[in-house]
Amino acid sequence: MEPYYSPDLVHAQSTGSPRTLMSLSTVLASFFPPRGTPMEWNPEYNWQPIPIFTEPLENDMLLLIRPSCPRFAEALEEVLQLPHVKAELEQNKWLFEI
Repeated sequence: MEPYYSPDLVHAQSTGSPRTLMSLSTVLASFFPPRGTPMEWNPEYNWQPIPIFTEPLENDMLLLIRPSCPRFAEALEEVLQLPHVKAELEQNKWLFEI
């Protein structure tokens, strides 16, 4: 990876969720600190703006998978009924409790 950000090298895509946008912003800030590069705009802030691209929720088929497709919902249900999947979910059900 290059030591500096360039739009020709990086396309950052996220869902529109605030949580994923903040996560990606943090990752990009750690990958591309501007200190010592031509992009250093303020020596007090080791950060530079990097664009993050999103798709509207109804069009986001890459990152935000949801069972809007009937075949996906059917396949998911088939997987959830497999004995080893049921056992794994049962063993770790505490992870899903609120």
